[in-house]
Amino acid sequence: MFTVLGMSTLSFSIFSDVSLSPLPYRVLQSLNSFTLLAIPFFMIAGEIMAQGDLAGKLVKLFNALIGHIRGGLAYVVICLNIILAGMSGSANADTAATCSILLPMMDKEGYERDWSGALIAASGTMGPIIPPSIGFVVYCGITGVSVGKLFQAGVIPGLLMALAFFFFVGLYARKQNLPKKPRASLKEVWTALKKSILSLLMPLIILGSIFTGFVTATESAVLALVYAFVVTKFVYKTLTWKMLAKIIKNVMLTVGATMSIFAAAALFGWMMSYARVPQLFQATVLSLTNNKIVFFIILNVLMLLLGCLMEGTAIKLILVPILLPLLNTFGMSLIQFGVVMELNLMIGLITPPVGMSLFLITKLTEVPVVKLVKQLLPYMLCILVVLLLVTYVPQLTLWLPSVLSTT
Repeated sequence: MFTVLGMSTLSFSIFSDVSLSPLPYRVLQSLNSFTLLAIPFFMIAGEIMAQGDLAGKLVKLFNALIGHIRGGLAYVVICLNIILAGMSGSANADTAATCSILLPMMDKEGYERDWSGALIAASGTMGPIIPPSIGFVVYCGITGVSVGKLFQAGVIPGLLMALAFFFFVGLYARKQNLPKKPRASLKEVWTALKKSILSLLMPLIILGSIFTGFVTATESAVLALVYAFVVTKFVYKTLTWKMLAKIIKNVMLTVGATMSIFAAAALFGWMMSYARVPQLFQATVLSLTNNKIVFFIILNVLMLLLGCLMEGTAIKLILVPILLPLLNTFGMSLIQFGVVMELNLMIGLITPPVGMSLFLITKLTEVPVVKLVKQLLPYMLCILVVLLLVTYVPQLTLWLPSVLSTT
């Protein structure tokens, strides 16, 4: 993607006889962002959380609380991902952590592996919707929107996704007569709670510090990293220096690739602006329709299709500058659009041919893609319902930021 975007810009500059001298400055300017510093810190914190067994202690707690319900482990998958979403902000990280712990347990209790894998992958898509979200940080780096407000905007849609998944799992559990465990005693629940309390505190500290305005999103990412490191290294003692070095190395490789795409896309955006692509696109759309409902349908279809074919960061970097004039014309706020875009991209994560979470869960479960896609269809429908609600009911995203900004 870096090569495609960079070469496109370079070719345009050469053949249109545009000076290349401003390009290095534009690259540096695109990366000189305090907001984007949150990305590596959140990613390292998420990896420490996943490898430091914070998730494992949460599984024991949720098993004690709801394991006696029919299909209890399926509900545990969703509950675990709600909490993990408040730690890492990455769908793939949450999917991998959940799968490593819960897939063997679900296999042992007789759950069909393709169904278990689909549930785990779908639940992981809540990660970039429920704050903190790496995807939201990237979006805010492009648009200049407040990261804190966009994090707040993602809370209600993320919980709606969880409720939709709960509803489907409940129907499926009764129909398929999924297994359940004996009810845990109060002593067992209390023991599990004591062992997991530090894991539960992590998302509360992160979100509480951001929503109260005590720290910025970038500072909260550092706070999350420090908290995860201290808890896993000195309290639970599940993190070694060797593991930490490997985590940092892997994350830096990922961040380097992401930032290179970000820089190339900034040049590509400059090229589109110079060629007046946003204005031409706006004129084309307005010539087709000036109806808000129709435009929002076109917008979602476009993002759904791109989400199936491209990586999410590249889509944001290319598409957002083009769509900004139209968003202003049709009255969709940048905060609402940020959530709408992320929901579309989450459907793309579990959709072929490029769905990263789909192929990750395929590798982890060793289940063919075709079988997983079939089981993922109900979850795609759940996310699509939430997407339509968020698109046409702005208050689902704008209400919480408006309330918290006045407190």
